Amino acid sequence: MTKHFERELTILKRRILTTGAMVEQMLREAVRSVEEGDPVAARWVIDRDAAVDSEEIENEEEVLKILALHQPVALSLRFVTAVLKINNDLERMADQAVNIAERALRLLNRSIPAYRIGVHEIAERALRMVRKALDALVSMDKDAALEVCRSDAEVDALYRDACEGIKQHIQHNPSDMEAGLDMVAVLANLERCADLATNIAEDVVYTVDGHIIRHPGLARRTESH
Repeated sequence: MTKHFERELTILKRRILTTGAMVEQMLREAVRSVEEGDPVAARWVIDRDAAVDSEEIENEEEVLKILALHQPVALSLRFVTAVLKINNDLERMADQAVNIAERALRLLNRSIPAYRIGVHEIAERALRMVRKALDALVSMDKDAALEVCRSDAEVDALYRDACEGIKQHIQHNPSDMEAGLDMVAVLANLERCADLATNIAEDVVYTVDGHIIRHPGLARRTESH
């Protein structure tokens, strides 16, 4: 591997982490806009989406340039292709953040605290998964990536419990149905972010050892040389 190629890989890694940090901030602000009823935060998230879209395109162009110019193989090839997929997953997370912010605007002036139960915990778990998955990419830490994958089931369980709580509330308060459905949508977007973080972690595992774990029944090991 030439020094020029190594430098380009380092830059690519830095770029994807910058995108990840932008998306994390969008998610945190989106959740805060729901919890605190903050329209300014919600609109900031919505306005920020275009910047992430631009980053996604630039990152993709960088990946394609590396593939064309250097024709990487083995670990380097797996890393570059993983970044291409992770780049797309981060853009989709930004879309989830926008969806949450839009729901936050719909929920303004609705003082129904029961709906907000569970949001903070699910959001923190999902954001922790995103951060840990990106950290695993930087350090090429397969064990940390696998831990992210295992965490997904915990978020799923929290999501189901929170949705059940909202369902019960609506059954006793039918007039709150519209707000309840908005909160279910918020929870669903957070749960989807956890799924996307799991995708990133699975790509890290593949990058490290060529082992595809997304579909266990079809798992195979690629050539490492």
